[in-house]
Amino acid sequence: MNNKTVKLIAIIMCAVLIPTAFSACKLTDPSKENLSEELFGLKIAMSSKNADITMYDILQSYYNNDYYQYYIYGFISQDDYINLIVNDMTTFMYIVNAAYDEGFEPTGEEYEEIVKNATDQFEQLLTRYESQVSADAADKRSEAIKLFEADVALYGVDFDSAFELTVKSMCMYKAAEKYYNSITTGVEVADADVERYYRDQFDDQINNTAADFAELMTEYCYGGGYPYPVYIPEDCFSVNHIYLELKDVSATGQTPVYDKESRRNDEQEIEAKLPETDGFEGFMALVDEYGEDPGMEHDEYRENGYVIHPSVDGNYFPGFVYAAMNLHDGDWTPAEDAGYETPELTFFELKDGTRVVKVYTESGVHYLIVNKEYKKGMVKYEKGDAKWESWKSAVSNSASEAKFEELYYSWQSKYNIDVDLDSIKAIVSKNKGSQS
Repeated sequence: MNNKTVKLIAIIMCAVLIPTAFSACKLTDPSKENLSEELFGLKIAMSSKNADITMYDILQSYYNNDYYQYYIYGFISQDDYINLIVNDMTTFMYIVNAAYDEGFEPTGEEYEEIVKNATDQFEQLLTRYESQVSADAADKRSEAIKLFEADVALYGVDFDSAFELTVKSMCMYKAAEKYYNSITTGVEVADADVERYYRDQFDDQINNTAADFAELMTEYCYGGGYPYPVYIPEDCFSVNHIYLELKDVSATGQTPVYDKESRRNDEQEIEAKLPETDGFEGFMALVDEYGEDPGMEHDEYRENGYVIHPSVDGNYFPGFVYAAMNLHDGDWTPAEDAGYETPELTFFELKDGTRVVKVYTESGVHYLIVNKEYKKGMVKYEKGDAKWESWKSAVSNSASEAKFEELYYSWQSKYNIDVDLDSIKAIVSKNKGSQS
């Protein structure tokens, strides 16, 4: 599968919307003759038949891209990172151009909805800025706009042009989304296709380790279209937990030092409730009330839990697997080279006799409960259940990706995209200096 295809689908389905005014359903400035011209008062960085990208758009993508941290920590060079941004934008511009040529521009009604959504977003934004304005200010809204403009001045925009650019981007994403839906609609998946996928994945996963299975389950639970694994390599189980983060009492910039007493009140409340808690569902109610692990907010993670097996001891906080194994299997000790001291464990019993274990890891307190047993072998399923549907979606996505890959090459030959790479590098360097 072509990496461009995967990236394209991610851009369309997971795009961050940014605001702008939209004229005659075209996203290029009709007076623009070349890249030296401007759009909404901003220098154009990338130009094409139906869409232009400004330097503001480039900077928004630059500071919000998933790979920004890789660049910040030196894993990729600035030139490589800029090329990655430009490639992303180029891919996006291909589908936007195709969308407009195929007649998928937003309708008048859709445009009105986009403007309304952008207005609501900016209203919420200004409300937050107003909270920073002095209570005795004569016009809090005007002062809030000034604060906003001070923040975005770095990008060369004021309040009005930021709003215009937001609407522009929302219109582009709407056109791309409509075109994407038109391409993927009608992809039919037969039961035999799902069965074939299931068998093929079994052949691929038959040599997987417990760690491989845990990784596949993590990808599935966090979403993004990953299918449910089809094979369990060893007898595993999973746990859910209540997590309380300990307070860091170290000096700023120093190695963290966590205060075990910082969550004592919460611990006492939880432990007082555990004996009256009725089973797994009652425990999950306590997770909702006290827990601070974002994973436990995902429906799939709540349903499937964190996969535990001795071989994944290094995948979690030191002591987490130790506590889980002792809860599930009784007396268990980690390997000699595990690299951590075994922590103290405290056990509790729920109203129905279910056991819970408490353990301190470096930065938090955990209360663990066993969730599921994963027995070795092919995953059992019923046609139409969540597992089946995940495999069906994988087959459908594969067919859609094949369509996109074919279209992508046609877009490359059809649409010319001019890039002012020197100006992009210059403005990135300038703004990077301003932020340091």
